[in-house]
Amino acid sequence: MGNNDVKSAKRFDIKEIIFQPDSVVISGPPSLLDTIKYWKTQKLVLRDLSQDFEGTVPLAPPDIYTLSLDTTNVFYTIKVEEFTEKKLTDIPIEINNLPKGMSVFLYPPTITLQFQVGISEFEYINQSNFKIIADFSDIDFTKDKLIRLSVAQQPLTIKSLTILPQNSVEFIVMNNK
Repeated sequence: MGNNDVKSAKRFDIKEIIFQPDSVVISGPPSLLDTIKYWKTQKLVLRDLSQDFEGTVPLAPPDIYTLSLDTTNVFYTIKVEEFTEKKLTDIPIEINNLPKGMSVFLYPPTITLQFQVGISEFEYINQSNFKIIADFSDIDFTKDKLIRLSVAQQPLTIKSLTILPQNSVEFIVMNNK
């Protein structure tokens, strides 16, 4: 239903846009109705939102005179949230696909994560929400000295995730039987 161009102010994020009603009844010839999957609103343009906002927006008028809608406007609610930066230290690195009988030492053995998160979730995001992987499946142990890290698990509500100090760590082969 939405046809919007909505932007938040700096340090804020659009958390959710809700339209009421979330559907409309369209009347007209069955051959036309079978092709309709959604109905757009008029363009909603809002800038620099720093607090929740609500209003009404008209539905786009039918292009074909034989179609009609049961309503002409929808009510919208835009939920906005301030976000902040968070840093988590001592995140363990999980080692995957290491050949049997081989062990390695990673340096550093843990990493730091930095990301942006909504203030309402700040205290709930912790180390257990993340899984960082060092995958050794494509490593040439005779040449490579660094292993690239990947993020296998993270909360959907964070953004701008950075691994510190970098996206790879050194490894030293400790035992190769």
